[in-house]
Amino acid sequence: MIVRLGIVLIVISWVVYGLIFIMAWIVNDWYLRVTIGGLLYLLSHLVFWLGMLMLGKEFFKQPMSRSLLKWLKSKFFKEKPMDE
Repeated sequence: MIVRLGIVLIVISWVVYGLIFIMAWIVNDWYLRVTIGGLLYLLSHLVFWLGMLMLGKEFFKQPMSRSLLKWLKSKFFKEKPMDE
């Protein structure tokens, strides 16, 4: 449960980070753009590192040759023996 929440938090941090670029076309005032952009940047980092803390050492020490997709499959989609 905590691992899934950690992954969700990391994805949310990516979305919040992406909002910085979208917000540039929505807000007209330069001062407001910089303020909101800075706050979104800090929020995205905070949420990202909270997610990384929930994922733990196993995720940090993952070898570079192993992809995130393979790690997620091994965590959530364990192979079940097929009935013959």
